[in-house]
Amino acid sequence: MSRTNEARFHCPAIQLRGLRLFLKIVVTCVLAGSFSSLYAQQTDWQKASKQIGKLEAEGRYREALAAAEQNLSLAEDSFGASALAAATSLIDLGGVDVSMGKYSEAESLYQRGLALREKSLGPNHPEVASASNELGVLYGEEGRYKEAEPLLQRAVRILQATPNLDGEELFTATKDLAVLYQEEGKHSEALALFKTIPLDTKKSYGPDDPQMARYLWDKVAFDTEEGKYEDAVDSLQRAILIWEKSFGPNHPDLAWALGQLAETYREEGKYNEVEPLYRRAIAIQETVLGPDHPHLAYMLYAFGFFYEDTGRLSRAKPLLERALNIDETVLGSNSLAVGLILNKLGSLASSEGSDVEAETLLRRALAIEENALDANHPDIAGVLSNLGFVEQSLGKLPEAFQLLQRALEIDERNYGPNHPTVGRLLSNMSFLQMKQGKYPEAEALLLRYIEIEKATFGPQHPDVGRALDYLAGDYYKDGKYAEAETASGQAVAIIEVGLDPYSSALASALRTRAQVLRELNRDQEADELDARADKIRSYKREQDPQ
Repeated sequence: MSRTNEARFHCPAIQLRGLRLFLKIVVTCVLAGSFSSLYAQQTDWQKASKQIGKLEAEGRYREALAAAEQNLSLAEDSFGASALAAATSLIDLGGVDVSMGKYSEAESLYQRGLALREKSLGPNHPEVASASNELGVLYGEEGRYKEAEPLLQRAVRILQATPNLDGEELFTATKDLAVLYQEEGKHSEALALFKTIPLDTKKSYGPDDPQMARYLWDKVAFDTEEGKYEDAVDSLQRAILIWEKSFGPNHPDLAWALGQLAETYREEGKYNEVEPLYRRAIAIQETVLGPDHPHLAYMLYAFGFFYEDTGRLSRAKPLLERALNIDETVLGSNSLAVGLILNKLGSLASSEGSDVEAETLLRRALAIEENALDANHPDIAGVLSNLGFVEQSLGKLPEAFQLLQRALEIDERNYGPNHPTVGRLLSNMSFLQMKQGKYPEAEALLLRYIEIEKATFGPQHPDVGRALDYLAGDYYKDGKYAEAETASGQAVAIIEVGLDPYSSALASALRTRAQVLRELNRDQEADELDARADKIRSYKREQDPQ
């Protein structure tokens, strides 16, 4: 949480120069009791404000909360409820509330602090930008992106127009806006903005300074945006060591770094590294933040996502349900965080064969996300795609195709027409068309899918072989046996080279080709292929009787 610059504090009555300024000082000091008394109060307030920042940085949130509440009372009693000191204390207290997961209380405090600064300093002061940025970041954390964006954009505009400004403030505000663009699905805008941020690699922090850890944490956003995962891992590991040395093993920032490191390892496929990191991060958050904090809910969601992604559904479900309970209680039943968890629970229910339950969960998730996000956000495409699969399982084929068509339009807009995500949707849509007997439509979708797979992975990749097997099946059902013979032959040749000789994909391709060859009166070849497919499936049953 960024702090305000205490050096900018002025007694609000001291506004003018010359005689008017002198008279203001005299009147203010008389009203305050004496100049020395006022100075002492200001000094006490400034010391307390710095102490609040220190306590919060160390993760000592309950102590920071008590100090912030006391300092707000001091500011209002000493300088007035409309003073700049009161505005800063309101924002300080709001920052502590955010750290403790008290978002509604923080929102009110930030709004009051921003209004006071606007009234005292005008609309274009850097301190107004700071308050606007704090409120925007809070809205972003709550998933209220439409409210967050104008606040963060305003902060950047003000700071860009401010001469002789400390570059770190503009760096922070610009990074926060770029992160929001990422969350909104505006990837091109986010990347363009990231590239404008001067990431100064010559920071003067010492190697064990907590500010160096914060700097390394900021650097991770750049590295991951550019796909530099090894650099991101290095930055995270260094930040973790610094926080452990500076604040001990239970600092909340340490938990975030551990969670981000787990996510980076997951994306790299280093699954053995992931689970202990998530477990440690959750243990820290439970100890420091308590059992009902939104940050804990997010870590539980991420851990559940990992388990679901790796097929361990029974472990994923309780984590996701616990995260859902926290976010519904703290953020509300229609918050975006709730929508994201419902989507994952819906996908999990579908994997378990509970399609009616999955449909209910996914439709609720879709309603939340459509209300909170831009109509073309990739997350909406994800829910539409999941719901499409469920409707397919329930036999609602036209509805399923319409959902996938909407998802395709969103993904093409966001990723372009030749992205692998688009290819996977085309493949799924082709199955729906085949099930409805629309073989020419399915063929067109599969041919496009195959071209995307070839461009992405190369013409001899096993996924291309699988796609050709699907195409051969479509040709076979449409009575195009010559085309099916060519496609099935290519599929078997690619899969035999790219996968092991007992793969399920090879068994499927052999079976498809056998069906095609029988239609061409090549029964002996077909029998040989069927025998090979049976041998593979017998081997699979022996290896896994269940």
